[in-house]
Amino acid sequence: MYGYVLQDWITIKGTTTTTLIQNESDWLGFSSFQDIVFWCDIRGITTTVTMLLQTAPTKDDILFQTLSNCTLTVTTVATPYTVTGVLPKSILAANPAVPLSTWVRWSLTPVAATWDITFRILASANRVVSG
Repeated sequence: MYGYVLQDWITIKGTTTTTLIQNESDWLGFSSFQDIVFWCDIRGITTTVTMLLQTAPTKDDILFQTLSNCTLTVTTVATPYTVTGVLPKSILAANPAVPLSTWVRWSLTPVAATWDITFRILASANRVVSG
């Protein structure tokens, strides 16, 4: 397994419920990997946010799909912040509906018009094993 930082610490503030997508220059390439596990470390949030971890074979926006089991709902109910969903991972042996592809990015969709979130995303990926 190899470790990566998909997103180093960042604080984002918004005034709309429009989906926010990670900058293209920060997307990570995983073309020679088959499995990936994410750790989402949330340190501050003011409203519920849906975080998607997405993948695509090329950097065309229309091709990005949410990795199987990689939709998280982060709420402000408790500290540490409550994350609803399973551990975000895509394991090829589990036959996911959307497996890991070449490019990986995150997107955020807040439920309130005024919001902010402080987080980082770490990833651990397993290379394709040949024969």
